[in-house]
Amino acid sequence: MRFDRATGACALLVLLSACDGCPTTRKESRHDDRAAAAGAEIVEAQWTIATARRMEALTARREASYALPEVRAYDGKKRLLVDARGFEPGHFAQTISSARKVDKVVPGPSYSATLAEIETADHVTQMALQDAHGGLTVFDYWASWCVPCKKLDRELRFWAAKEPRGSVRIVRVEADITRLTKAHGGKAYLLKRGADGKLRKVEI
Repeated sequence: MRFDRATGACALLVLLSACDGCPTTRKESRHDDRAAAAGAEIVEAQWTIATARRMEALTARREASYALPEVRAYDGKKRLLVDARGFEPGHFAQTISSARKVDKVVPGPSYSATLAEIETADHVTQMALQDAHGGLTVFDYWASWCVPCKKLDRELRFWAAKEPRGSVRIVRVEADITRLTKAHGGKAYLLKRGADGKLRKVEI
């Protein structure tokens, strides 16, 4: 993976192997829970194995890009208003505010397609989120090694805490395809900038 300083995104650099049936685990959130206390629903989820395998294969063939953090926001009618990959923290409130004013559907996955790609930590699909929630649903894609993801998580919670009670649902989706590579004996790397300003490849 690489960290793009210009966009604040973490992106894939090296993945060496595919994986069949490798297990995944969910990292518990240790972040500020003000949003939950204010009544914003926060759902912990993860990509399914099939989704992660597909993204890994597409990335290896350079048929798709893999960059985190990623944000998808659907309104109460399940219309996609925001679809941003490599999203730079510090701009979500402005981005969603503008999207609400414009009220225009943007190209991207449908709400159902997004749900079909994720599951709970015990591998239960998230189709239960197809309920009558009439507010905004924000899918926040993250990985433990992604520094901008952590910043965005805090930003989303702070923003949601200011929204009317019950009007926001945040679905945190762990989307770490390096798990597949490492579980199957491969290696993955990040490019990190040292104190001397030079980029170095660091195994994660």
